[in-house]
Amino acid sequence: MTSIGRPIIFIILLFFSCTPASKKDAESNQNSYSVEDDLPEPAQQAEEPKTHVVEIKQMKFEPAEVKVHKGDRVLWINKDITNHDVTELSKKAWASSPLSTGQSWGMTITKSEDYFCNLHQVMKGKIIVEELPNNVSE
Repeated sequence: MTSIGRPIIFIILLFFSCTPASKKDAESNQNSYSVEDDLPEPAQQAEEPKTHVVEIKQMKFEPAEVKVHKGDRVLWINKDITNHDVTELSKKAWASSPLSTGQSWGMTITKSEDYFCNLHQVMKGKIIVEELPNNVSE
């Protein structure tokens, strides 16, 4: 046999060994059973926590209302020319220290809350905790 003949025979044998011998064999391969068929679907993972930025500028919180998921983080950045703070409105349960221009403060959110600037009480904002999409529980 010539040197060209052997590679061609090898390719032909390889081709026929990789294809089903008949249509019946092809159908039986499609109907085969696998242990993986009995495994439960993997549990849907909760979303990774996100960081939401609220800018403090021109005597306002922007955005004034931020929608988050439980466990997300909100980061307030003071971009105004004067000091501001961030204080929970109803019971003053939490508060930042005064933030000078360029400083930031953040916290992890566990529930919906209203907040304001205790130094400039006309400045108000709101955090709204929404349900996770697709009924994913944490």
